[in-house]
Amino acid sequence: MTRLPGRRVLLTGASQGIGPVIAAALAERGCHLALAALSPGLAGWLMRRLGVVEFQDRKAGR
Repeated sequence: MTRLPGRRVLLTGASQGIGPVIAAALAERGCHLALAALSPGLAGWLMRRLGVVEFQDRKAGR
């Protein structure tokens, strides 16, 4: 597996389709991720799965 430590990735469509798989693979390789998703419920599930430490909900203004 190729390591990508410290690389920054903006992933759109992160909560549906192939997005969660790509996010998990990039996280396992050491990338810093910025995830964009339309579905709050699925985005929350993905964040818990990835062990997200910081979260900003831009739409809700938080």
